[in-house]
Amino acid sequence: MIITELIHLLHANQIQNFESREEGLQMYVYRHIKEEINPRSYYFCKMLLCLFKQSLNNERVKQAAEKYLMKLKSRKELEHFEVIPYENLWEFILVKLEDLECSNANVKKV
Repeated sequence: MIITELIHLLHANQIQNFESREEGLQMYVYRHIKEEINPRSYYFCKMLLCLFKQSLNNERVKQAAEKYLMKLKSRKELEHFEVIPYENLWEFILVKLEDLECSNANVKKV
């Protein structure tokens, strides 16, 4: 549910609400997502945490999350449990970040 909520908030441009969820995601990962038990969820959550740590900056997020993306792609054996593969969700998030940066750039020009 946390992942769904984060994606929804990002998609709805509710950036302040999105940013307020960082600690909740960190705690959730720490308490419930173990790398050795569910590596794909663990790596994806680590990628999501990069969004907060890199202040939603598209290029910095991509760079920071790259190591987790490579690990995620190397663990395909559990992918069939995901309704939408994490790689697809990540691409959606990166497109949204790009859109946010473009809209912020346009606002600054006005």
